[in-house]
Amino acid sequence: ALYKIIQEIVSNIKCGILLISHNLHVVMSQTDHVICLNGHVCCSGAPKSIVKEPEYIKLFGKNIDPTLALYQHHHDHDHLPDGSIDDSH
Repeated sequence: ALYKIIQEIVSNIKCGILLISHNLHVVMSQTDHVICLNGHVCCSGAPKSIVKEPEYIKLFGKNIDPTLALYQHHHDHDHLPDGSIDDSH
């Protein structure tokens, strides 16, 4: 729900949002620009390009599941807490 609200704000107001998170799956799937920090800026860019950066690989390893880092899912409906589709809209 939080990320849907963020997307609506970006779409309606035409602004950028700075989000700080350790949730790699969400960061890589819900953003268009990532900045990896580890005491300094290690790497930055689009999620699809950042996973190839040596500093990213050094932080998260060579064997990170690429589906975790690059998974993106867009649809025209919302889900209820039980996982079913909310068709009240």
